[in-house]
Amino acid sequence: MRTLPFFIFMLLVAFGLDAQTARLQVIHNSPSPTVDIWVNGTPWETDFSFREALEFRDVPAGVLLEIGIAPSPSSSPNDIIATFPVTLMDGETYVAIANGIVGDANTPFGLELHAGARESSTDPDQVDLLVFHGSPDAPNVDVDARNVATIVDELAFGAFTDYISVPAAEYTLDIRPAGDPTVVATYAADVTGLAGQSVVVFASGFLGQEPGFGLFAALPNGDVVALPAITDARVQIIHNSPEPTVDIWVNDQPFLIGVDFRTATPFVDVPANTDLSIGIAPSPSTSPTDIIYTLSANFLAGETYIAMANGVVGDMMTPFNIAVFDQARETASGPTDVDLLVFHGSPDAPTVDVTVGSSQMPIVDNLEYGTFQGYLNVPAADYTLNITPENDNSTNLFSYDANITTLAGGSATIFASGFIGSEPGFGLWVALVDGTTFPLSITTSTTNPVLGELAIWPNPVRDQINIVSNASADTRVILTLMDMHGRPIQSQTQILGPSSGQVQLSASQLASGIYYLQLQPDHGTPSTLTIIKQ
Repeated sequence: MRTLPFFIFMLLVAFGLDAQTARLQVIHNSPSPTVDIWVNGTPWETDFSFREALEFRDVPAGVLLEIGIAPSPSSSPNDIIATFPVTLMDGETYVAIANGIVGDANTPFGLELHAGARESSTDPDQVDLLVFHGSPDAPNVDVDARNVATIVDELAFGAFTDYISVPAAEYTLDIRPAGDPTVVATYAADVTGLAGQSVVVFASGFLGQEPGFGLFAALPNGDVVALPAITDARVQIIHNSPEPTVDIWVNDQPFLIGVDFRTATPFVDVPANTDLSIGIAPSPSTSPTDIIYTLSANFLAGETYIAMANGVVGDMMTPFNIAVFDQARETASGPTDVDLLVFHGSPDAPTVDVTVGSSQMPIVDNLEYGTFQGYLNVPAADYTLNITPENDNSTNLFSYDANITTLAGGSATIFASGFIGSEPGFGLWVALVDGTTFPLSITTSTTNPVLGELAIWPNPVRDQINIVSNASADTRVILTLMDMHGRPIQSQTQILGPSSGQVQLSASQLASGIYYLQLQPDHGTPSTLTIIKQ
């Protein structure tokens, strides 16, 4: 009896009449009850449950169809509680969604019909989406494919969108009240395996009662898939304020206790799409009254963040602050690469550039204190990172060894930390996704075409600078010690080479800070090494 359309079709054929047909998919989106579908007084589908769909079927066109809905199990047309007369067009394709609430005057039970439905996409590389708003107590909504586009605009209850063609990929869907930037729900939509198909995405259920709100996808074959809701965000906290050790409170409840300078948390789940008050208190703290800094945050579900505590408590010029970077990464873009995020967190350091190796290839440009540079995707290898003044890549303020060969497939945050002219001293630190932090080693050697491998030790230095060269022949060299602004402090001539061994320069008279030692051979180009005096 479920093949009534085909029975009518065969009767028409038998009487020599043209059989007109349409294609129809029915989706049950009324929260209750389970129903039977009758057509022209004959049962067509039984035990049809909430959030189920039928496959596309051939049905008669050009004739009146009395579609009756009865609570299941039903035994006769007398059990029908709602009837919907429809006449379908020959050759057309439809989606019909049973919607609303039986007996509700505000959102009554109804059958919403959409002509021009699709059983496949118009482009074999795309997925065609038809969106339907079927949540009775939800307002008009906008839907954003995050970082892509707004795909639904002011969709009202009981209404369809036009078809939307999208690449077969993974999407994060943010639902907002129409015209409101506040995200109220977020869902993951992975359509990577649906290229060439058409999908009906329908909102279902209630915001304030059971069955709860959800997004569902009906495929042409009748399969219905619930889109997974995303309720959390991911956050890593890095403590880069020189003092003090702190406790972190969230909504006046202790979250992390005893977080030290230059330490980090792993990435952790935190509530999303909700207002959070993140408080920082000197450790040990006993109540929210100890909080000295508060950050108000509302993290997007499914997004990943890095929160960098920075600045100096009580300093008016560089006050304590939390800099937040969204779209953080826990893995690299490729399995053999490393994704690096760079942050300038040294309060008394100038705006800087960062270059790589002796070629001085710039990778960070004009990075100001308190700001992030977006991710750099680089092969997992051994690098020398040079910190230079902005727009002057010929002068290295610092050079660091950055061996990231073991981080292939991962990501990390490199952050400048500490003070140039006082303690704790300046350094480049690395935070890994598991919360591990460590300093990069300052480079204390370089290669000169005339002088060969040059090295100084120790570095940082206290009383005496030792200089070593493996030059093949003795060479007269002018040694010029300069301050951090490149102004000469002292200069002397020495012989470097096989007969000289190591050469010493006194550093006892120098104040703490950064200095540069320039080595100029009689014939050839100079080399400069950075010295940190403690």
